[in-house]
Amino acid sequence: MEAYSFYSLQITVDGVREQNDCRRLHKDGPPTYECILQNTALALDHGIKVNLRVNVNGDNIGGIKALINDLRARRLHEHKGEFRFYFKAVSEDIDSPSRVTE
Repeated sequence: MEAYSFYSLQITVDGVREQNDCRRLHKDGPPTYECILQNTALALDHGIKVNLRVNVNGDNIGGIKALINDLRARRLHEHKGEFRFYFKAVSEDIDSPSRVTE
């Protein structure tokens, strides 16, 4: 990332570990949540700003507090880079039982 002068990244997770690992599958099958957050810390350690987008729908909205607690426990905001996170409702059919709105 340094070789290409990245100064910021947007990284996406789909909720807490269990929900993210069900939705975001690695091509070889291992869980992705831990890898995503370790790479987030690595980018921050190298002074790269990170915006963490959290995709939200009715299936994972109940885990938001746990996710925030995990991010705080990891102390990502204390790295050299600038860390922010935000939540975004996932686009779904209007009649989907897991649909949420902004």
